[in-house]
Amino acid sequence: MKILKTGLLILITAGLSFADFPVPEKLFIYTDRAFLVEKIQIDVRNRVKIPVQLPLSTDIKQLKMSISDENCTVDYIRESQQNKEIKEKIQKLNAQINFFKDQIQTIDKEILLLERLDINKTGIEVINTFSQKYFKKLQEKRTAQEMVKNLKKEIDNIQKKYGKQLIVQVSCKEPSKPVLRITLEPPAKASQSYTISADTVNRKVSIINRISVKQDSGIDLKNISLIYYSYRRTPFIHPPEYPFFPVKKAVKMSVPERKYVESTTKAYFVVEKVDLENGRENLITLSKNIYPATFYVFIDGYASVTPFLKAEFSSDRFFPASYRAEFYVDGIYIGSDRIKPIPQGKNSLFFGEDIFFNVSKEKIKDYTEETVFGKKVTTKKWIYRMKNNHSKKIKVIVQDKIPVSPSEKREIEPFSSVKWKELKPDGTVIWEFFLNPTEEKIFTYGYKVIYQGK
Repeated sequence: MKILKTGLLILITAGLSFADFPVPEKLFIYTDRAFLVEKIQIDVRNRVKIPVQLPLSTDIKQLKMSISDENCTVDYIRESQQNKEIKEKIQKLNAQINFFKDQIQTIDKEILLLERLDINKTGIEVINTFSQKYFKKLQEKRTAQEMVKNLKKEIDNIQKKYGKQLIVQVSCKEPSKPVLRITLEPPAKASQSYTISADTVNRKVSIINRISVKQDSGIDLKNISLIYYSYRRTPFIHPPEYPFFPVKKAVKMSVPERKYVESTTKAYFVVEKVDLENGRENLITLSKNIYPATFYVFIDGYASVTPFLKAEFSSDRFFPASYRAEFYVDGIYIGSDRIKPIPQGKNSLFFGEDIFFNVSKEKIKDYTEETVFGKKVTTKKWIYRMKNNHSKKIKVIVQDKIPVSPSEKREIEPFSSVKWKELKPDGTVIWEFFLNPTEEKIFTYGYKVIYQGK
């Protein structure tokens, strides 16, 4: 079988004409949809038909167009005849790809038959003939695979170069050079993540907010403004057709500029001068915030007697929730977890188990007795033992619970060998104290349940 190569990769796009793609200006990304705003400068004397190139995946029904001059009007938008020609060219290339794929399957079968032949008892001449046929088939397979690769590359080049051509007619009452803005919905998505670091030496918490963006518009987006919303697009919110922040001229070497905008009805991130390659994951840093923090050991003895490192800090803005957040303590990675929204104001975060702090809790008393007055008293008592193995003094907060009396017939009397800081109405007991390096602390607590007689 011979591989047909002649003429298959002759420039198949001959005869096609194309206009310039509009300049990408902004990409709005919500959690469920995305909008790409592009612009093109036009020159209108009275009425003009403008060929506009857009990505091949563009749906004309989803397009929105606006024009900067109020004396000008977009009369109509229609697909160019060239779109049909492009589709036919791509269909021919796909037919050639299928042809070579069929050849590869046939060659694989021939190679398999050759490999199954028993040539051990044959002469040298037969072995040489077999080797020639075998390696010839391998070469034919490699040639066919290379042709498939080149044809796919040609299709990709056509889609990027020509896209979908639209004819836009614009009319103006007087000569004008307006800017035509086009909003389309490209396949684009973003996922948000955090890197949260605790610096216990300098007593700071760092929150880095990033998004991983993948856009398949068909073109690389250069030096654009990325606007990210961490929620779904609502029916009454549309991406603005005119910029709501100053548009800056493109520069040869651009440095991303970031800001966070929050109002009564919405909040979003803006990253200007950013490049997004088509079809690839792009990791973009939205913000980096550093806050003074207070660190302490937190122990919830009611849920689990485990010492956790906890930080309290005040943030100056809202951080949306995320399914992925990576946590570090003094530069050491400790794990990842989902994170709830961090509101503006006072906040706290956990940074995993504190391995330099030992704590245990043991029940040492649980009995019931009756008094001479007919009352029944149940006493429950626990003992806490803890030790600070840090090289510095540290604050400790211990939290536990006691039952709450549902009626006057049952009275609850809590007790503790050390004074608690707070006893909440729901029965939560909180102790707060400091431990020096290597210092140990032991205290008991419990409660009595007194049942009144009949």
